[in-house]
Amino acid sequence: MKNHVALACLLMAVAVGCGQEASNPAAPPTAEPAAQVAPAGADTQPATTPVASKPVASSNASDTIEAGEALDSGEEETAASRADTLLAAALTQAKPAPASRWQPGVHYSTLVPAQATNVPAGKVEVVEMFWYGCNHCYAFEPFLENWKKKAPTYVQFTPVPVTWGPAHRAHARLYYTLAALGKEAELRTAVFKEIQVSHNMLVSNDPIETEQMQLQFARRQGINEAEFRAAYNSFAVETNLQRAEQLTRRYSTAPPVIDPTTGSRNNWGVPMIVINGKYAADVGSAGGQNQLIELINDLAAHEEKKE
Repeated sequence: MKNHVALACLLMAVAVGCGQEASNPAAPPTAEPAAQVAPAGADTQPATTPVASKPVASSNASDTIEAGEALDSGEEETAASRADTLLAAALTQAKPAPASRWQPGVHYSTLVPAQATNVPAGKVEVVEMFWYGCNHCYAFEPFLENWKKKAPTYVQFTPVPVTWGPAHRAHARLYYTLAALGKEAELRTAVFKEIQVSHNMLVSNDPIETEQMQLQFARRQGINEAEFRAAYNSFAVETNLQRAEQLTRRYSTAPPVIDPTTGSRNNWGVPMIVINGKYAADVGSAGGQNQLIELINDLAAHEEKKE
């Protein structure tokens, strides 16, 4: 009984912080291999001191998201010098237009260095870092499901469960087990409701008990016990868990730590969206759930133009 009480307290503490969003996340420091992000003015350790990223260029005519500022050469500028000016401008990242809707360092952050994607050529990867136990992820789920039905064909959506601690890894194992059985998409809402509505966390301090709890849930959904156990302990699930742990580190997701003085956050919580390994955003930075969907579409379209 004491173990269950301790686990419940731990899960409640993490759940409260899983989706607290800062409104002004700044660009990440240049640390390898992870792309770390921190809000402007955050009081962090030297190893994670944020370095402002360069703004994304803004011009509809080139590799940009929004229209940028026009170059203004003097009347006495010769044709040769004007050509030099235009060439230099083409090789230099432009400043965003003042009227640009999405501002880097405000609505999204640029990951430095950009992270490798896992999609075919011509596709734009959209990753959602999430946790079944996060009420903010559950609240965002209907918006995400609606978006997936209408998403452009060049977008490849990939959910990745975070692996912050034992409870998160247990839920991540359930996610990949259901995925291996071809049942995760079908049962995704059911898992969220079991945890968020029925308050059955599907996890215990005892790994054997955790497996049994998740097995019982799977059986209620019509999944064969032997097939569930085989997938649960399979090499494929173990491999996917290792990759999820790598992405959790690379994208600098962690339970948000809020600075008591500034109220700012020193990392990303969940749900967190990563577009093509280059841009990170969440509900707070975008300004709302609908706004985050619009931001995903705009950044994905920006990346698709570059292909």
